[in-house]
Amino acid sequence: MADLEKKTFNFDNLFKMINDYERPSTSCNVSNKKKQPLQPKPTQPMLIYNNSLADGECIIDERLLSVHGWLTPTGELFSCKWQQHTKTVNTLGFDTERDAIMAGYIKLSNMKWQLGRQYRLIVITDAQRETIDLWHKNNQISQEYFFNDLVKKGKEK
Repeated sequence: MADLEKKTFNFDNLFKMINDYERPSTSCNVSNKKKQPLQPKPTQPMLIYNNSLADGECIIDERLLSVHGWLTPTGELFSCKWQQHTKTVNTLGFDTERDAIMAGYIKLSNMKWQLGRQYRLIVITDAQRETIDLWHKNNQISQEYFFNDLVKKGKEK
């Protein structure tokens, strides 16, 4: 009798598998969540410019090739090397990065405009916005990542 129950159990499983195979497959749930844009990468001229800077050097970047630096409320972009932001704000007359941010400066670090750091959300001036737009245009960098950051921080395009 146990042998018959075992055969019946196996037959039922086989029958279920056949029925499952004939059943139309269910579609995957597709998320409508928008894919996050990738952070821009520096262009070759930007890398050359960045590598030409000396440690602790702080200069106005008139060609807008900076990978790192500080953008003043008046739209001037000061270049610096990686991890030289504090030295740069010291040169600009501030004691700390926090002081510069509180004064309306925007930090550029690894191609990312830091719009809402730990101290406060930045209010972008028209001059800063113009410089940021020119920085993207001159370096042929998509503004999608920047616009996405603006929306996340509650600012308008």
